[in-house]
Amino acid sequence: MAMDPTVSVRDALPDDAHAIALMCRELATVTNVAGGKPMTPRAVVEDLIGGGGLTLLAGLLDGRVAGYALYSVAYETAWSARGLYLSDLFVVPDARRSGLASALMAEFARRARDDGGSFIWWIAKPGNQQANAFYGSLGALGEPLSAMVIQGAAFDTLLAHP
Repeated sequence: MAMDPTVSVRDALPDDAHAIALMCRELATVTNVAGGKPMTPRAVVEDLIGGGGLTLLAGLLDGRVAGYALYSVAYETAWSARGLYLSDLFVVPDARRSGLASALMAEFARRARDDGGSFIWWIAKPGNQQANAFYGSLGALGEPLSAMVIQGAAFDTLLAHP
């Protein structure tokens, strides 16, 4: 008789940095995000764990770090409400359909509520059918929008404006 996997979520620890850096790089590849430096364990520890207004959650499947969520505080003036913005959600392929992504999202929502928030917000690429189906199964509503980024030379040019 096969046992159900054990799923848990906690704040990420420095010992999780290698696994999370690999997942960050895989997410960048899957979502076709180019440019910048690849995520490293050092960057996970220095930039994402314990500072800078970001919170990094580790998702564990049978004690192994198999997913993560990265979020920050958000505010929506149209609703006069606090909430959280999800930057990344990723679960390794062999851990998908285990309940780990749902556990990460539930913890993310609990933390929004516990911080006085009333919403969670994120973006997903329209072509990411698996992610969008998962988010829809949670009750998420899609909103047409244009996501913008300024990076590289355009960032430097913008900085040069008076």
